[in-house]
Amino acid sequence: MCYPWPQRPVEKGQPFPMEYLRWHKELLKLFQNYSDYKFIWKGSLLEGQEFDFVNSTIINQEYNNIEYHVNKLSKWFNKVEKMIFDTPSTAFFESIFSGIPSLALYRENDQILRENAYKEFGVSLKAYNSIDEGIKIVERFLNDNSKEYIVDIKIPESKLIEIILS
Repeated sequence: MCYPWPQRPVEKGQPFPMEYLRWHKELLKLFQNYSDYKFIWKGSLLEGQEFDFVNSTIINQEYNNIEYHVNKLSKWFNKVEKMIFDTPSTAFFESIFSGIPSLALYRENDQILRENAYKEFGVSLKAYNSIDEGIKIVERFLNDNSKEYIVDIKIPESKLIEIILS
């Protein structure tokens, strides 16, 4: 799971921070219910930041099937079966190009994505308008066939310089 950051391919800001805390708290509760799964929560700390609400919650609630890490997400690409992103991000695109079944969620009222994203990413990109709706989408992803969430991106055979100069 990726922690949200402002540098996303969106035109509007992230949802109000307190709502985001509630969203993350509900995700953690959902993950804890899947005790036969092992989850890795990828957090990000700002320089000098020592506290992270998610890490604290995992420890305090004794969520034994959830680990918190701050290392590069790509470290986990060959160790996980699926990846969930709470917002579209560079890491989401990297997971897709790595062939990992992936799901990225976004808030329609808060985030506007590039027009081609809706078509290109198919079921791997889902809008949600409430925390309950988002939880249902994540739960479906956890239970669905992984192959449905592998995105087949068509990469043009043009050379990069040709694309830039065109």
